Amino acid sequence: MRTRNYVISVAFAVAIAVLAILIFNWFSPLDTPRIDSSQLPDLLKLRQRSIAYLENQLPEDAIPLLNEIASQFPVEDAFAQYNLAVGLTLQLELENAAANPNKFADQIDATERQIESVISTDPDSAIPYLLLSRVNKIKGNFSGQIAAAISATQRSQNNPSVWFELFLARSESDRQSEEINNTLAALEQVTALAPDNVWALLQIINYQDQLQRREITVSLIRLQEMIAPFASGVEQRTRLNPTKMISEIQEAVHAEKWDVVTRQCRLLGNILRPEEIAQSDRMSLMPNTLEFIRTRFSTNTEANISEQPLDIPKAVEVSFSSQQIDLPKSIGELKRVEIADMDLNGSFELVLLADNLLSVITPDINGKASSVISSVMIDAGYTDFILADLDQDSDPNLSSKIEGAPCALADLDLICFGSAGIAIYENLMGNPTEVSNENSSFRQTQSESLAELSNVTAVSAADFDLDGDLDLIIIDFEGKVSLWANYREFQFSDVTARSALPPDDFFCEEAIAIDLDRDVDLDIVLRGRKSIGYLKNMRHGSLRWEQIHSIGESKNITDLKIVDFDSNASWDLLFCREGEIVYLPSKISIPGSIRWSDTVNETGLTGNEMYLFDYDNDGFQDIALKDASSDEFKILRRTGEITFEQTNSSLKWSSDNFDQQVKKTGVVEDLDGDGDLDGLIWNSTGIWWQRNEGGNQNPFLKIALHGQQVKGEQTSASGRVNHYGWGSLMELKAGENYQPRVVDRQVIHFGLGAIEQADVVRVVWPNGIPQNVIEPKNNLFICEEQRLKGSCPYLYAWNGNYFEFVTDLLWASPVGLQFAEGVIAPTRPWEYLLIESDQLKPRNDKYEIRLTEELWEAAYFDQVRLLAIDHPANLDVYSNEKVASSSTPEFMIHVVENPRVPRAVIDDQGNDLLPLLKLRDDKYAKPFHRKYFQGVTEPWFMEIDLGELSNAESIKLFLQGWVFPSDTSLNVALSQSPQAAASRPPYLQVPNASGEWETIDPSCGFPGGKTKTIVIDLTDRFLTDDYRVRLVSSMEIYWDQLFFSTDIVKQELTPTVLEMETSHLHYRGVSQIIPHPGSGPESYDYNSVNTLPAWPPAHGFFTAYGDVGHLLRAEDDQLVVMQPGDEIVMSFQAPANDLPSGWTRDFILHNVGYDKDFDLNTVYGQSSEPFPTRATATYPAIRANDDLPDTPEPTPQSRSQRQRIFWTSIRDLISE
Repeated sequence: MRTRNYVISVAFAVAIAVLAILIFNWFSPLDTPRIDSSQLPDLLKLRQRSIAYLENQLPEDAIPLLNEIASQFPVEDAFAQYNLAVGLTLQLELENAAANPNKFADQIDATERQIESVISTDPDSAIPYLLLSRVNKIKGNFSGQIAAAISATQRSQNNPSVWFELFLARSESDRQSEEINNTLAALEQVTALAPDNVWALLQIINYQDQLQRREITVSLIRLQEMIAPFASGVEQRTRLNPTKMISEIQEAVHAEKWDVVTRQCRLLGNILRPEEIAQSDRMSLMPNTLEFIRTRFSTNTEANISEQPLDIPKAVEVSFSSQQIDLPKSIGELKRVEIADMDLNGSFELVLLADNLLSVITPDINGKASSVISSVMIDAGYTDFILADLDQDSDPNLSSKIEGAPCALADLDLICFGSAGIAIYENLMGNPTEVSNENSSFRQTQSESLAELSNVTAVSAADFDLDGDLDLIIIDFEGKVSLWANYREFQFSDVTARSALPPDDFFCEEAIAIDLDRDVDLDIVLRGRKSIGYLKNMRHGSLRWEQIHSIGESKNITDLKIVDFDSNASWDLLFCREGEIVYLPSKISIPGSIRWSDTVNETGLTGNEMYLFDYDNDGFQDIALKDASSDEFKILRRTGEITFEQTNSSLKWSSDNFDQQVKKTGVVEDLDGDGDLDGLIWNSTGIWWQRNEGGNQNPFLKIALHGQQVKGEQTSASGRVNHYGWGSLMELKAGENYQPRVVDRQVIHFGLGAIEQADVVRVVWPNGIPQNVIEPKNNLFICEEQRLKGSCPYLYAWNGNYFEFVTDLLWASPVGLQFAEGVIAPTRPWEYLLIESDQLKPRNDKYEIRLTEELWEAAYFDQVRLLAIDHPANLDVYSNEKVASSSTPEFMIHVVENPRVPRAVIDDQGNDLLPLLKLRDDKYAKPFHRKYFQGVTEPWFMEIDLGELSNAESIKLFLQGWVFPSDTSLNVALSQSPQAAASRPPYLQVPNASGEWETIDPSCGFPGGKTKTIVIDLTDRFLTDDYRVRLVSSMEIYWDQLFFSTDIVKQELTPTVLEMETSHLHYRGVSQIIPHPGSGPESYDYNSVNTLPAWPPAHGFFTAYGDVGHLLRAEDDQLVVMQPGDEIVMSFQAPANDLPSGWTRDFILHNVGYDKDFDLNTVYGQSSEPFPTRATATYPAIRANDDLPDTPEPTPQSRSQRQRIFWTSIRDLISE
């Protein structure tokens, strides 16, 4: 029997609970007089807007609104004054002190006065002292910082984050032995309260090493226990095993080899600090100032608010009529029923599990007779099933049978489970050519590893390893959880050992996949019999158990729904506990850190089973409730945040056919397609359709997601996300109504209330890519955009009239990119890119360029130089802009006087490609015929016949094209399956003496990103007098022009380095995309900018806005670190001399830098840190023989990304 690899300590549980109480008490209400109800709308609007500005890190906009609350609503003066203290502190943290020192000093004084005022009215609270400590740190007043932190610990002695604040304050000035001991004492308090916190353990090990304390072995043992499940992943990324290192450190301690201890401890810290397990624990100890925002008014005002009804449309009359579904006589005792479109015809079927028969039938509704579409005999030990597309088997070559669907669909497969274990049946109904006979549309495709399982009580499908396919979370009869990664072709691997799971006494009954803490990656919420917790996603296929302590030990938790009833962009829990419905709210100020209320709220509702659905399309989810002895689901209409009113509607069985023994008794779906949600209830003997009559009086919106990329009229498989986007966050805004949902079905249904047209729908796909649809139409199919989430920063240049997009940058220097799981891509930090004369013109004797970061990534620029190349106009100049070649290309200027067109160019099917390749005309040749996934195609070649060249002294091939790349997550997924298609970079073949094609270069390179020119020197490379060459690959590359040169140009050209005059970093936003009508790359309109955050935020620090010229003039590891939306405005002095007659001027942009994609499988892709350097042979650069001296980071960075605005932008959208 598998043993548990993680048990949370009681002390840590208590510490986390105390932290939650501290934080929630900060925004918990106080007792005050009541406000007149007529004033509440104005007060609520001020609160909503002020909190939104604070959360979006715009305190300067929040402060006037808070002052308005204080002046107009004195009853809520405490609320306003507290949040003013938070806002002023936040403003200091965001301010650039050097820009205006006098103004900054005034702001510090004002902030200190505000905090002192709050302390005078609430002297027992620790949080004002925490704010004061942070203000003193900004001032550089370390003694004041320490004194304020001590005051905070005196008021909150059991809170580890408060003690950690004192540790940080003391560590600023612990140069003397006594001070170091005081610092260690504060840290010992932290580890006593939070003994499982990896970040705290790393800190205390560092200090125990400095002081040569032998108790370091206790800390090392605890650290070893905590990181054990994650050690193999760390070793895969760093080539160092942390558990083995800890054992070696312990041996050195016992031998008193403290020099070895110090060296190894530093190395251990280097490899563990960037890991998610350490970073998430760091966040729990260092709450952001945003987390201190008070969100609730006084007790009386909150009670007054709760009594006010929601602004919902007037109730419409809705009833449910019951019709028993006519079942074939062959159907036995029902075990499970589900609704789905199994044959992809746009209508729902019923999937039935009865005895040992699994059937798909069309129900007798809308005038149709019931009929069996397909069935399959199964083992009687399988008593339940779920539906999920496990094989992503959509075929872009097959047109959809559903009207209006712009992309191909994938059918849902069946995962059956029970005492017999697990059986997987591939659904072939969506592809009739694979069906062997009319009654067998299912093919059992059992994974050998899954076949060994038995006694399975529940299964959930979710992409927990974030690689684009659906994995399985399996719960056995003993309530134990195991995790199974999808390795494609229906093969699954048990990866449970990579994760830290619940303790043995947690009896799990249900798993729900959701990004619970809004940090993009999917977490898994687990409902146990007595408590609830979640597996926090640590990325790279690892998860970590987090108990939700506010719930405590309960009895008989029977159902769980995850909701956001208060619309605060943070998920809450609604669950059945001992027959009562209770509600636990949460708050997220920083993605990745969720704070639960310290108390569970009663709702006054009873039941042990529930369904949430908007039965009347009024835009608010209602609830259907049933208790164990009832023969009906009672429907209650939602009227407040957590208040519901009884209706006359119910979903009801007749008393003679009610069966309490059936495990699941209902499902909600618009079965008849009339625009309102119906109920389907069943027991062991029958199924009853509860037809909704009247719910469609209010308008509605149906949305289906499909992981198919669409470009023009072409569709192709994505591979980046599971086909139906399960686990995606889907948000709708219609007027003032905001509805967030997690996608877990083929079709998501929204009611719109009194509004005919929704303003916007945003989908945040499971891989983190957001996609907006403005004014969505009904029956909407959202196919995944063929859009890069990460690639490289962009270059714009002043062309004499406007700033024009030129190309993308830093393609040869990825950091953290994986070619396969554990295989890190190499990094070449330099590049020389051509800017042609018509793309860059002088303005006021200066050449102006713009470097922008517009994708979901961080850009790191070390040096930027602009070189002018003056040359006769009859010559063309090129720089070799290729990446990933077997030999690193040296910088040189390639000069061409007489470009020659090949005799012929054909693809692997003999098609003539030459007409598309003769000219550089933005018409691209596509040498492949089938695309498997993004960036991955069938193997293809271009056969290029250069003609007779026996007398040529030089042969150089020039190819201009662009590549649409795969990404790290897709690379990892494909590497897990030997049968999966692989992306192979281009290689060169020529005929040998036997007439066979022989490889002469295993990797000849390809154009990096958007259209660039690569040069392949073929001089003396041919093996015979047959001057044909094949370029072979399976990458998604498109070609615009191909020519060759046999010139040896004598003209010597010398580049001139232009002097950098200005270089200024600021936030700009992202440009509007200009789609290409054919096979070319998209371009960008510099003058059309969206300033809202386009991507989820990342952690880590970035370069402060302002002048950055001193960071870019030399290659010295002094980096400009850019976040998405940043821009560097640069100008260079034009040469004083005029061009000779008949000459022209081109340019070379020389960059030294790096680029990190925030892909969920990028190594350390959740943060801008650690920062790359020239010494980075791999990323991160960690070598066992490093001395690792005590030196500061080479590039001090001070700005963090705004964390909340992305997640609240749809909620806060103001309708025109």
